[in-house]
Amino acid sequence: MKKAVIFGLAFAAIVYIALLSYVLIISMPSKEESKEKWIETEKEKEISFAGMDVCRECHFETYKVLMSGNHSTVSCEACHWVGKEHVIKKDAESVKIKRNESWDLCLKCHLKTPANKIKTIIPSEHAKGLYCVVCHEPHK
Repeated sequence: MKKAVIFGLAFAAIVYIALLSYVLIISMPSKEESKEKWIETEKEKEISFAGMDVCRECHFETYKVLMSGNHSTVSCEACHWVGKEHVIKKDAESVKIKRNESWDLCLKCHLKTPANKIKTIIPSEHAKGLYCVVCHEPHK
């Protein structure tokens, strides 16, 4: 019995040393190299999202209303999509949502599903034929 316990402890120690060696000697450098490659790849990508802070600079009144409403945790670009072009061109067309697109945009979050915890709808039973923005102001 003592030999089995000693053998088991010795085997566990060897496995532990082997794993520790792998983590410290082999794995760490490859993780760092992989991390550096990932950082370089991300740096090369073109930034396309402006962010709510940028939106707030020009649209402060809308931002205040949005922050006090039900959509306060939703980024502007979640609905208006990428804001970079809008920031550069300063035109409304680059971020304007057409009425007929509101249905698809709103249902991204508000479609009734078992896992959805926010206010949801069943499209076949809710305001048939109307676009969401006819009755709802998403910024409020």
